[in-house]
Order: sequence, then C-alpha cells, then structure tokens
Amino acid sequence: MKESLLHIKDLVKQAISHSIYRVKPNGKIYEGEFEVASDEEELVKFLADDDNQDELLTLEGKLKTKKLASV
Repeated sequence: MKESLLHIKDLVKQAISHSIYRVKPNGKIYEGEFEVASDEEELVKFLADDDNQDELLTLEGKLKTKKLASV
C-alpha cells in the first residue's frame, strides 16, 4: 500500500474520531448534514484522487484546527 494512501486513511480515521466526519448507523459518512461518502473506503478513494486535492488539504486544515482547539 502506498504511503500516501496510508496517510489518507489515517486522516479519515482521525477526522471521524475528532467529529469532523460522523458515521451514521447505516455506515454513511456525513460532514454536518451533508453526506460525503457511503463508507470510509469510498471517502479514502475520493480524497486520493488527484482532482480532489483541495478537499484533502481542507480536511488536513480542519483536523489541525480541531487538534489545536483541544489542547
């Protein structure tokens, strides 16, 4: 598995644990009221796509902000 893919999987797990994303009982992933993916694997594939690098950078920024706020 490529290192970048592992990094994205880790970001998704952290985003869920810090409540940036929420997993509903049906397994779908939401950001607020907006459905972003049907499962974690789909979200990782979406963020790994070169066309969606801005979304990945936004997620990294949100995660950094959440971590700083919790200190």
